[in-house]
Amino acid sequence: MARFKDYFFGKLISAVDCYDKQPYRDWRTDFVGKEGLIILYESEHKAPGKVFFHMLVGVGGWMHCTVGDWEPGGEKDTIITRNSIYTFSRQHNLNKEEKRILLEQAAASGRMPGDNK
Repeated sequence: MARFKDYFFGKLISAVDCYDKQPYRDWRTDFVGKEGLIILYESEHKAPGKVFFHMLVGVGGWMHCTVGDWEPGGEKDTIITRNSIYTFSRQHNLNKEEKRILLEQAAASGRMPGDNK
């Protein structure tokens, strides 16, 4: 079970392997450089205090991440999991309508409470 923690609009800057610090060459590359809605959840049972995220880009484009440590940093946020490091920028070019659509999609999917921010 997880508890909704926060969300923000931003861009996935990088997704790298924790061990060799090299960018992934798999499905994650489809999300690097993309702007969207990043939704953070806090684990309550399996890994209390750890955070995981969902990222929504465009219509139905979901990225899911396993639990890790969230390091908010103002303009950049980092989530470090057992195997990966994800870096996000809170800077984006999404307009008001694109933000509204992403929030509606997330709420309709049940991944985010509809009455937040």
